[in-house]
Amino acid sequence: MKRAFVLLALVITAWFLLRLTGAFKARAGQAVPVLEITSSGAATATHGWIWLQDESASVAANEFSGIQAACAEGADTCTFRILPTTLGSSRAVGVITTNDVTISSAYDCAVSTGCNASNAIDSFSLCAASACHIVNSGNDNMDGAYVASGSSGAAYVTINLSGNSSGSYFYVYFAELLSPPGTTASLDVLGTADSPYCYSCTADYQGPNGSLPITATDAIITFVDANPLFGFNAPWGKDFIGSIYAINTRSAPAITFTNTPATYFTFVTLAFKTNAGRFKPPPTPFSQVNLTPDIIVSGVSCSPTCNVQPSNFSSGSGDLIFLQAFSDNSSSSSAVISSASIGGDAMTVPAGSGTCQNTSLYAVSCAYLLSGPSEATYAAVTTGTSGTYNFALYDIHRPSGSWALDAQGSAYNSIPSATPPGVALSLTGKSDAVFQSIMDGAGYMFSSTIDPLPDGTRFLGSGYAGDAPALLMNTTDGRRPIWLLSSRVTSVVTAVAFK
Repeated sequence: MKRAFVLLALVITAWFLLRLTGAFKARAGQAVPVLEITSSGAATATHGWIWLQDESASVAANEFSGIQAACAEGADTCTFRILPTTLGSSRAVGVITTNDVTISSAYDCAVSTGCNASNAIDSFSLCAASACHIVNSGNDNMDGAYVASGSSGAAYVTINLSGNSSGSYFYVYFAELLSPPGTTASLDVLGTADSPYCYSCTADYQGPNGSLPITATDAIITFVDANPLFGFNAPWGKDFIGSIYAINTRSAPAITFTNTPATYFTFVTLAFKTNAGRFKPPPTPFSQVNLTPDIIVSGVSCSPTCNVQPSNFSSGSGDLIFLQAFSDNSSSSSAVISSASIGGDAMTVPAGSGTCQNTSLYAVSCAYLLSGPSEATYAAVTTGTSGTYNFALYDIHRPSGSWALDAQGSAYNSIPSATPPGVALSLTGKSDAVFQSIMDGAGYMFSSTIDPLPDGTRFLGSGYAGDAPALLMNTTDGRRPIWLLSSRVTSVVTAVAFK
């Protein structure tokens, strides 16, 4: 009898240990474990870190470059709007000023008025020993702060400085990242880097060979003050604000990039980890190529034919080629792509209800080729009417298999909104590349809740209207994104997914 009880206790203990490690697959109706132990003993995340949002707000020498004109020159405080925060997410704020000041306190709140310690949803932690503070002598000053794991419902951020800002600018930044389900996030490591002048640049941190010495599978955000940057080494990328990031990464080498035109750069970097430690990130079979320096060609005159040729674009054999077109010719429903080809191969041009073509307010359209030619450098386009267009041309590579259209759609957001929704899609693929876009009358797009494409989800300006493309790769999530605009306007949104 005693032996039977001992055996029973051992069985129960082993069962609980297996449950804790996630070795048992969930049955129907049960939650899938966040981590699973593979045959090699490595932990694999069923869902990795998710990039949620990145915003800025600034006023600088008559330049509007942010969510709202919130950060007045000479001020010692700034309050700006963000998308509603998510429970458990990690958050970071950064400031750029001309003079040597630091962040004295920062809060996120549900309302913009009186956002302080008394009504804050979260209070930001200041970086220990000024680990986020850096002065690039003669150029700028930066500092950062963070919330490792925050609450939901915040819609505004207030940042207070140790003294009044002075000089020609006062920029602030905010980023939000969500750790895998079932995990708890914490700060991993902080870092700063700068250079007074460079073209081919390297941002060295305090780790071996200039790396950032992270200890887990991290989500990393770097706030940047520099000219436009491109040509990053893996795993680094850039979002539409210009911040540099690496998500689901187990290494953080020194960042190499091109600074054009050559000038200074200043970085503040915050890396977050989880209690899952070093887990294997989810597989990412799809990758974007032709990242240097841009996918976007704006102000193209089509009469009605034109060529769309991003700098250094060269298509890969068998790759997915996707083309988006934007026109603010609201008086013409024919201001769309009527035909397109690349390397002599005709592209498919969707048209009609339920496709990526929508002329409800402004004209938005697309074309695609499921198996692209090798080394084609431009797309030849014919539009339905002559005019000026903005285009985004993508090349997405997969290591094996072939591409197929999964889902598409578009919508007209007729109720003016500063946070209009994108298009929800029902995805059927095991992994998809989802292209979202928006065209509105605001002229500025500052965020979306869709992951940033490597090297930047950028906004375009086309006269009165504003337009923006965005890309989410290696996903089964077809939920609609939320865009954050500079004012309440109507908008047209589209989405196309490939598997």
